[in-house]
Amino acid sequence: MKNLITSTALVAAFGATLGLTATSAMAEEQWCPTIKDGAMTEAQAAEMYGAKGYDVKNTDMEHGCIELKAIDPNGKRVEMYIDSNTGEIVKVKD
Repeated sequence: MKNLITSTALVAAFGATLGLTATSAMAEEQWCPTIKDGAMTEAQAAEMYGAKGYDVKNTDMEHGCIELKAIDPNGKRVEMYIDSNTGEIVKVKD
């Protein structure tokens, strides 16, 4: 009986830990509005900023934005967060 109680307590504690981890992952801050129909893709954003002189190395979706990791026209490494609805830069990290 004691082993059953201990096992139940361990399972409950493990489940609670998983729940906290999942909740914090889902609570990512959103920097861009909800993506609408007709929004640009990661590839389109990379092409658009490539035409502006950026050497795009990687694309991803993060914080509700298209994230572009690139070398800017001045040779500086940047992470840019692009609103996929407008193509505008929302945030830049050096």
